Amino acid sequence: MAGLRVRLRYQAWPPQALSRSSRSRVPWPRHPRRLLPRSGSSQLLSSPQPAPHLLSQYSSFGLGGPASCLVVATSTAELTQALARGLEEYHGRCVVIGKGSNVLFDDRGFSGMVIVNAVDFVHDDDDDMMHKVLRVGAGTPVNRLAMDVSRDGYRGLEFAVGIPGTVGGFTYMNAGAHGSQASDVLTSVTCVNASGERTVFRRDDSGEWPNGWWDYRHSPVMDLDGDPLVIVEVTMRLRRTGDGDGDGDGDDAPEKRAQRWLQQRQESQPVNKRSAGCIFRNPAANVPAGKLIDDAGLKGAGVGGCQVSEKHANYLVGVTSACTSADVRASMRLVQEEVRRRFGYDLEPEVRVLDYDGDGFHAFR
Repeated sequence: MAGLRVRLRYQAWPPQALSRSSRSRVPWPRHPRRLLPRSGSSQLLSSPQPAPHLLSQYSSFGLGGPASCLVVATSTAELTQALARGLEEYHGRCVVIGKGSNVLFDDRGFSGMVIVNAVDFVHDDDDDMMHKVLRVGAGTPVNRLAMDVSRDGYRGLEFAVGIPGTVGGFTYMNAGAHGSQASDVLTSVTCVNASGERTVFRRDDSGEWPNGWWDYRHSPVMDLDGDPLVIVEVTMRLRRTGDGDGDGDGDDAPEKRAQRWLQQRQESQPVNKRSAGCIFRNPAANVPAGKLIDDAGLKGAGVGGCQVSEKHANYLVGVTSACTSADVRASMRLVQEEVRRRFGYDLEPEVRVLDYDGDGFHAFR
């Protein structure tokens, strides 16, 4: 643990607020706190304004009140230290997010610590004539990574172009598209707990994942009991094209395929609207949630400033600046009740809904 020690200081709102001892007694939410490393190498979010950082700034839906405490961690050491502090000081009410692309915060915020996992790096661990093995930080934007490797002529990650989250959330949720999912390209997943101890999930000697580890929108990290674990890095193995299989050129080249799928995403999904991506899981194989919602005639339906997208029925979008988290939750209930009434399916949220006083540790995309 000695190698993971990072000295942290508090920043309070307003900046002139009291001494540390008196500041710790200031009730939430008047003076939320952020934990900031002393090191100048970390690119942390800062504001000259004497106001709290609202969680709406860290959510693709643009919704959410202030957190009691916020920390942006740009290294494993910072992430470990923040996790330990959050679990101790906030009695387990600790949330780790990436780009906030599948989380719905409460309008009142969150009465605990929010950690932004910004551990962003990409290293080549192995590169032969046919394959590339990458070691990637959990805070790396998956869309950027997918575009870069596809442009470089490597196949396997084209399906992830346009996915708005980070590699950590992509892995945790086993996100997927176009018939592929994260587990298809991952070869190992490294997590840490609050003590800095590492847990590594990896393929077996035959190159396969053990049975039951991965499933639709499910990863083995979700099944762990005991100390909370946070994904810090993964390795993935990609295949170079042009190795004699005939797929290195033309429309089937990785970059071309990635561009084509990105265009399909832009044409079929409301990417220019505030949302949290697909709002519900598919209830069964070959039963898309979006089709059920569409067949129920719910496109355009909603509550307040939120409605079911006219473009893709499994998206809830903010259509006015007055849209609130409460509107989104009410719209989710409306959709669930109508789909259950019409078709008998219970739709489970894919978006992670976080209550203001939610208990326990959570990890989101």
